[in-house]
Amino acid sequence: MQEHNKIPVLVGGSGQYVWSVIENWQIPEVAPDLEFRKRMAAIAEEKGSGFLYQQLKSIDPAAAQKMLSGNLRRIIRALEIYAKTGDKPSALQTKKGHDYPVQIIGLTCSRDRLYDRINRRTDRMMAGGLVEEVKGLINMGYAPELPSMSSLGYQQISGYLRGSASLGEAVQEIK
Repeated sequence: MQEHNKIPVLVGGSGQYVWSVIENWQIPEVAPDLEFRKRMAAIAEEKGSGFLYQQLKSIDPAAAQKMLSGNLRRIIRALEIYAKTGDKPSALQTKKGHDYPVQIIGLTCSRDRLYDRINRRTDRMMAGGLVEEVKGLINMGYAPELPSMSSLGYQQISGYLRGSASLGEAVQEIK
């Protein structure tokens, strides 16, 4: 980009996504193993996520230290990487950085204004067909348990569609 006198601008995304770009994270290219994940989820169901966390901690304390003991998805992924490569996930996940300067600009506003904006945005999403979108994705075979379906909004509306919450409760949880 610099050779073309262009300045890249990254706007939005989760904090993790933004930092992965800024710090040029290198992550292991290990394909998902759905059977492994199912086995680990079954173990967690039986013995608790803490059991798997302790396994990870004994294999790779550095990786375990970087995550919450209840973050089952990340714990299973770290165990999956270790099972597939034989290497500690923390050794495979590095930050290379960049050869160019990075400028971070953070915006802030009052809590009242932020909540008002969140509420209005949620109302627009609902009016724009969020329920129909989630219902359509589920009908296409996308399970509510998929990582892509666990994002804010999708997760709550999936709960509503399964009957575990009223529509009002789901909307309030999103807000």
